[in-house]
Amino acid sequence: MTSLEEMLDERRHLLDTAAWMLGPSTADQVVQETYRRWYALDDHERAAVPAPRAWLTRVAGGICLDLLAGRSTSLPDRPTPVTPARPEPADPALLASHDHVARRFATACNTGDTTTLTAVLASDAMVVSDGGGKVRAPLHPTNGAASVAAYVTGLLAGRRVAVESVNGRTGLVLHHNGQAVAVISLSVADAQVTAVWIVLNPDKLHRWQSPMTPQPPSTGTPIHTAHVTVSGGTSAHGRATGRAHSSDGALDLHLRTPHELGGDTTGPNPEQLFAAGFAACLHGALSLLAREHSLDPAPIAVEACVALGRDPADGAYKLQADLRVSWSGADLETAELLLAEAITLSPYAKMTSQGIPATITLVPPDD
Repeated sequence: MTSLEEMLDERRHLLDTAAWMLGPSTADQVVQETYRRWYALDDHERAAVPAPRAWLTRVAGGICLDLLAGRSTSLPDRPTPVTPARPEPADPALLASHDHVARRFATACNTGDTTTLTAVLASDAMVVSDGGGKVRAPLHPTNGAASVAAYVTGLLAGRRVAVESVNGRTGLVLHHNGQAVAVISLSVADAQVTAVWIVLNPDKLHRWQSPMTPQPPSTGTPIHTAHVTVSGGTSAHGRATGRAHSSDGALDLHLRTPHELGGDTTGPNPEQLFAAGFAACLHGALSLLAREHSLDPAPIAVEACVALGRDPADGAYKLQADLRVSWSGADLETAELLLAEAITLSPYAKMTSQGIPATITLVPPDD
């Protein structure tokens, strides 16, 4: 016998699943169609379903996938609401909760620890893979936290996922050789992942691929934009000296060629400035997570080593960055988990692994 509380929780679970995929405005219709299909089964068919909640989640997810793919799915007319509709976009609190859970999921994926990943998943979680017949992917969902965790860790096989916006919410993207090979969106309810939706179909990954020609930066609405101009000085070994100054006057310094290339040490070189920015970015991300977990960030230190050398492929110059993080007094396991999450938060870390949108334009001289 299913209690009223269980029935209400089940419906709430289905509404959350549909709302995260399609938005609140369509969620009620998806759930109504899901239950219609449940009651279209005869008594013997329903009795043969070992886990009705998982069956309903799978059906609701299938309806959502059909709608997202543009396939015809008949939904019941939406009744006139007697209470105000849930707002679009989603409640900021729900988005924040989703973001937190998604980042925990990403951290667990990147550690490759199925135990940690299982803890982020609801007990009846499921994973659905869309290969579109273009790649080999399971035809049926995988159900249960342990099975989902095993499938996801096996699929990733040690590759790191990046946290990115997927359909307006925090999701994950897996890159290989600079190209997106999988996009993962998550359904979240009660601070746990209830469903994992993995798109492997290359036809659906086009908009995630790196552009082949320069495109304008696509960071959404910028939070902060830095303007720095370098001018004057001399150039040797492809390394420029000169003055670097920001538009707000906060930065004003003279660059020097590295000592190894014949320069002096009376001013910073570009590699030192990049190292400072990279270290500061990762330090800030890790300190933020430390405070969120009621840990003291004061002992955290990040050392960045940026090396300039020759690229064997073409003989030109290239950079290599190595970062060392120390956190005295912290539990090693906790520090490793938070560092893995900090790497997904740091835009500098994302830049070095994925590149950034950039344009280089020759400005015509003034008339």
